[in-house]
Amino acid sequence: MLSCWSTFSLSTTSAGNHTDQLALLAFKSQISHDPLQVLNSWNTSLHFCQWHGVTCGRRHQRVVKLVLKSRGLAGSLSPYIGNLSFLHVIDLRNNSFRGEIPSSEVLGRLFRLRVFALGNNSFTGELPSNFSRNLESLILEVNELSGTFPKQLCALQKLKTLRLWSNNLTGSLPYDLGNLSSLQIIDLARNFLEGGIPDSIGQLKSLYFLSLAGNHFFGPLPSSLFNISTLEVLELSSNGFTGKVPDNMGNMQKLRFLSFYRNNQLGSSGHADDLKFLSSINSTVLRVIQASYCQLSGILHKSLANISFTQLEKLSLSGNQISGIIPSEIFLKLPNLTFLYLRDNFLTGNIPQDIGKLNNLQVLNLGNNNLSGRIPSSINNLARLLHLELYHNNFEGVVPNTSNLQSLQELDLSENKLNATLEQVFGQTSHGLLSAYLDDNSFTGSLPVEVGNFEYLVDMDVSNNYLEGEIPNTLGKCLSLQRLSLMGNSFRGSIPPSFSSLQGLTFLDLSRNKISGEIPMFLQNLSSSLQYLNLSFNNFEGAMPTQGIFQNASAFSIVGNNKLCGGISELQLPACPTIKQKRFGKHQISLGLKVAIGVIVSTTVVAALLLVRCWVMRRSKSGTDETQKTSLYDHYERVSFLELHRATDGFSPANSIGTGHFGSVFKAIIREGTSLTVAVKVLNMIDHKASKSFMA
Repeated sequence: MLSCWSTFSLSTTSAGNHTDQLALLAFKSQISHDPLQVLNSWNTSLHFCQWHGVTCGRRHQRVVKLVLKSRGLAGSLSPYIGNLSFLHVIDLRNNSFRGEIPSSEVLGRLFRLRVFALGNNSFTGELPSNFSRNLESLILEVNELSGTFPKQLCALQKLKTLRLWSNNLTGSLPYDLGNLSSLQIIDLARNFLEGGIPDSIGQLKSLYFLSLAGNHFFGPLPSSLFNISTLEVLELSSNGFTGKVPDNMGNMQKLRFLSFYRNNQLGSSGHADDLKFLSSINSTVLRVIQASYCQLSGILHKSLANISFTQLEKLSLSGNQISGIIPSEIFLKLPNLTFLYLRDNFLTGNIPQDIGKLNNLQVLNLGNNNLSGRIPSSINNLARLLHLELYHNNFEGVVPNTSNLQSLQELDLSENKLNATLEQVFGQTSHGLLSAYLDDNSFTGSLPVEVGNFEYLVDMDVSNNYLEGEIPNTLGKCLSLQRLSLMGNSFRGSIPPSFSSLQGLTFLDLSRNKISGEIPMFLQNLSSSLQYLNLSFNNFEGAMPTQGIFQNASAFSIVGNNKLCGGISELQLPACPTIKQKRFGKHQISLGLKVAIGVIVSTTVVAALLLVRCWVMRRSKSGTDETQKTSLYDHYERVSFLELHRATDGFSPANSIGTGHFGSVFKAIIREGTSLTVAVKVLNMIDHKASKSFMA
């Protein structure tokens, strides 16, 4: 019975829906990679309405949806897709399709199509233009589509979503864009579009999301744009807009996100009231204002006097020409502020103590201004702070207590006039710190051993201060360290051996200090990571390593270390002294050790043996006068090591009388008036028992 029903079902399919089945099989045939095997079910043993990703209508059993997003599929899109005449939705986003999208003629047959979503693939060619008039969503972002914006799209009166960002579209926006009265979302960011924003855009009364960022748009911002009361997101960053930002934003009461970031000519006319638009905003739900690097002029405390953005989380006005003091109002009227960027301006005065009231603040960047005074102690109240960047100002005095900043990851106080000790910094800062930039200040004292507690530290720069003492060995515990600069201080001693543990180190600058000793050989073992090494103007001496980074003269510098020798030829250093060796019995003794033995021989052993031998020989020949000088000191003065060296022909093996376990005995002929033959015993001082054989 079941078998008969299945046969009947298949025959019905062949009669009424064979076109859909063939179209789907043609689609499958163009798939070259199916890692999840989602198309395994696409075979004649199942009705195509039961195939994975396929949805059919109840009435006609025709395909109405083809949804295979994020399945890892690769291949091209079959033009037979145009035969799915009942198709409402095709969603193939987040795969690896390539090639051209089927022609407008093919897509034009899909007159029921409402959603066409092929985003995040690798489609090429021009943007199709002939879509169903029922189309509501056109989603083709993150592909490689080219050509101009088709005018035909402006006839799609039902279109609500237009997402074409991150393609290669060129040309300008047609004026008829304003005819798309149903549009709610326009995202054309990261293309190569140019020209101005058409004034007709103000007619889009349903629009709540507009992003034109990362294009080549220019000209003034149309005032009609700011009359769209439904707009929630306005993203115009990284373009070439000019003129003033319109200050008629009172109607944009739903605005949540506003960005003009990096429009370098916006506000370039030098108007003193370029920031006036801020006070015209009348949205209580605004969360983000980004107007950095726009050449905006104005006085900060006047522009922000009347604002009340209780929901504002991010205020970014960096890279402008803003002057004046930082008003306390900015901290009192923005209770939810999380990110504050005011760097690269002309701000003056102190940081108000009220900054400590921003309990949600995570990033504070006031770098590169003309701020002065002491860093306020209320900074320590910002328990959620992740980044504190106050570089290139005129702050002075000590660093305030930061023990409460347990989330701090980046601390940049460089290029100021701070004069505390680093114990005050590293002794109380969170051990989760990733970056510490304290260079170009007046810090004194030593680098504290507590620095070894910062196991996650990646970058540390304390260069150009007045630090002294030895580099703490505990630095070797900072196993995450990649960049370390201690240059321009008065550190002394040697490079700590613990540095051999810093296997991720890419940048090391120890130049302009008083570090001495040999350049450690372990530095050449960091070749897999170390890319830059500066040891210039120190007191290093001895042989240069020749492996690892020391094979590339452009990767390291050792200028101003005049006692170094050897190394690769490009350095043109003098050759290191040759160390000759002479064999005594079973041991080889270095030149330095021979000299030491010579001194010992000349001062002790040789003198004693020689005097004893001479005394015996003279006594046997002429008798002994009790008044004759027999003191060891008297005879020691007459025999030098040089004389013994000459008397034995440089301790030549030809003069060897015998060899024992603790040394060798040589015949010496001393020609001081009458020739005198003596025996000289040279001890092997490598053996600690040799001294016991002195009288042997």
